[in-house]
Amino acid sequence: MRAFNVIKRLSLSHHIHLLIISREVQKQKNFHIGREVSALCDTITCVPIDPRLDLNLFFRVRLFKISRRLYYLFFGSIEKLYCSPKMIQTLKSLYPEIHFDIIHVFRIYMMGFAACFFSPETSPFLQLDLDDIESRTHYRLSELYKLNKHKKLAEKMHLDADYYQKLEKQVLQKADRIFVCSVIDKKWLADKYHNTNMIIVPNIVDIPDIMNHPHTNEWFTFLFIGSLGYYPNYEGIVHFCRNILPIIREQATKSFEVHIVGTGITKKLTTILSAIPNVNIIGTVPNVAPQYSAAGAMIVPVRAGGGTRIKVLEAFAHQCPVVSTKFGVEGIAGHHEEHFLSSESDEDFAQNCLRLMNEPLFARQLVSNAFDLVKTRYVFDSLKM
Repeated sequence: MRAFNVIKRLSLSHHIHLLIISREVQKQKNFHIGREVSALCDTITCVPIDPRLDLNLFFRVRLFKISRRLYYLFFGSIEKLYCSPKMIQTLKSLYPEIHFDIIHVFRIYMMGFAACFFSPETSPFLQLDLDDIESRTHYRLSELYKLNKHKKLAEKMHLDADYYQKLEKQVLQKADRIFVCSVIDKKWLADKYHNTNMIIVPNIVDIPDIMNHPHTNEWFTFLFIGSLGYYPNYEGIVHFCRNILPIIREQATKSFEVHIVGTGITKKLTTILSAIPNVNIIGTVPNVAPQYSAAGAMIVPVRAGGGTRIKVLEAFAHQCPVVSTKFGVEGIAGHHEEHFLSSESDEDFAQNCLRLMNEPLFARQLVSNAFDLVKTRYVFDSLKM
């Protein structure tokens, strides 16, 4: 979503030549580019990352999977993971007649490919879009894995974080301009790497035509939306159902359910959550609007992560009140008890949920403030480049 919105904004003043380098191109025979994206671009080129056709690439990917330490010993940086000689040669041959004014790179680990489009004759303006600060997020993931006694995964994440930190130190100085999601990210990078060439380009959402109505049902619904293939989401909802839900159940004055919506719901997760009362696993839905409309509150129980949670902004836009951990609302220009409820502990999270159940007038005020915030700070007109 962020990449699309940036392309849309840039297309207002530039001709766009979109280059997609992805393993998904190789995995899906009919890799689909949406009409909206196609309409914004002069050309779209898809380059598959396919280790089956590139021995050097196969070695890099396999080594990275088997042993992070050996991979970093050989190649030194995560940005070189897919930069095999054959891949570099392919990329350099793509645009022989085009001299670019701007190279816009989405995510730091793609910066290794940018050099393919520089030459002694051309020196495009280099923009790097950071929707997340990878080193910080990987350190947090390492701590989360460690907390849940996944020692090997914690070590992998910590090692990746170390090398992302080295990469950030090297690469951020090369970019002429860096886009970040929030004031918090800008300050963090400025304090750590002394970068001054940063501008804030927030994540944005569309305001739906159909708004959520004030929740008046006797049956209260807590809504969780997210990809369950992402470990902080998986861990967060399991932790909520096991540790926070019993507190709510013990003190609730009305009936309630937890609705879990999203992709990546495995048999293991279904087994875990199906055994817990008040939990309804919905899975993937074609349209989330009815879920927001039926919800009394959206819960964001993630205990790690980074960037700005688009789902929180989406909830604001659908006028659904939000209860979150500090990580879930990090980077959003809002305040506790004014735009959302932020929680420091399991008990705190449970009490915030109970408060929204028991204080509908307060919930409506929270919704109104959050809706005003998203309309003024997190819509397309907010993108200034």
